[in-house]
Amino acid sequence: MPILAAGLIGAAGSIAMFNGPVPVTVGTSSPTARKAPIPDLVCDREIRRSSNLRLVHSLLESEPICEAPRYFALKERIASRIEELKRQGQLVTASVYTRDFHNGGWIVIGDSTTYRPGNLLALPCAMAALSVSEYEPGFLQRSVTYQGTQAGSSVAVSELIRKVIVEKDENARAALKKVIPEERTAQFLTDLELQSLEPSTITIRGCSRVMLSLMNAASLSPTDSDKVLDLLAGTTPRNGLPAGVPGDVTVAHLVQEGSVDAAFEYHDSGIVFGPQGPYILTVMTRGTTPDALPGIVSGISRMVYEEMKAARTRDGV
Repeated sequence: MPILAAGLIGAAGSIAMFNGPVPVTVGTSSPTARKAPIPDLVCDREIRRSSNLRLVHSLLESEPICEAPRYFALKERIASRIEELKRQGQLVTASVYTRDFHNGGWIVIGDSTTYRPGNLLALPCAMAALSVSEYEPGFLQRSVTYQGTQAGSSVAVSELIRKVIVEKDENARAALKKVIPEERTAQFLTDLELQSLEPSTITIRGCSRVMLSLMNAASLSPTDSDKVLDLLAGTTPRNGLPAGVPGDVTVAHLVQEGSVDAAFEYHDSGIVFGPQGPYILTVMTRGTTPDALPGIVSGISRMVYEEMKAARTRDGV
């Protein structure tokens, strides 16, 4: 059960409190005056802890339960763009989640919409395997029969993990799942609030929680979390989220694309390591024109990148 910190905002209808002064414009006589930062609401935090050890309950997540006012304008622009694309027939629906690691502020659009996770499930599977290696020495070097390019060939667990993340190899994922102890899988899924390693649907918050766990080194050691992010940063081609940011910016991300009934889905979830600081961005889309969806995701990525850069200027960072 999530634990809520002491509440500073009451029930619906109460007056919201702000952590700072009311927004003002500094030096209004100057045409280049910089606006003061928009204060964030002081609100409860959802705190989640792991229970896989007898006494230590490590911190998994600590997130404000309310969205950040500083990003409301960004949310409105993205929502307007999504509605415009729907009217044009390029989108059926879309969801967006982003969280700034600099201040913890987040926004979400379409958080109740469900999508087919597909290849996005490769990440929890690989992470679960790495978690086994942290208490079972030699696990990553274990040879596993793998139905790859050469039927019945044996590869090390570490190579299966690489194939799962980088090559999106479904045979490697199937082989990897067989060597992960059930009790470890169950605990890992509990930490990530997933029903199984193969759920039929997922929400944008559920998908983003996996990336948040990696960045916080919540479910794996810092070293293993860094290894996974490094693999994700090396995936190609550079479309989706990376296409919306400068070429020298590192993006650790995972893409899923495929047909669903009469529509097509394209999802991209990752962490953008921009010069303004890292942030999570997940964009999940469904449309009838598959070629249009990667560009839509890139466009939203560009909007978020520019806003994060502008936010740092406003904050004086």
